[in-house]
Amino acid sequence: MIDITDNNYREIAVRLREAIATTEWINSTLEGALTTSDDAAGTSPTVEWRLILSAIVYRRPDLRPEGGRRPVSDVVPVWWEFHTVGADGPVSNNFSFSELKPFLIDYD
Repeated sequence: MIDITDNNYREIAVRLREAIATTEWINSTLEGALTTSDDAAGTSPTVEWRLILSAIVYRRPDLRPEGGRRPVSDVVPVWWEFHTVGADGPVSNNFSFSELKPFLIDYD
């Protein structure tokens, strides 16, 4: 099993925030690669990941004088799947959208 770390969630969130941009709805598939640590073997294998996501993106108005920004206040998934594939094929993981969500919200 692949343990999804906070650093992995940060990497995934960066990609997802780019895809969300200024929209209020996302229906997309994102892909990338994660480096994991395999303590038993002393290696850091790379696994490919794919996030399939349909979600509503809630935004709040930015009332600062410079304005113009609408920060993300919540991301509510309607459907999501997260798959990881290593050199030998599919690998289970412990991904949780609720663990990803704090990296998507603008807490300013």
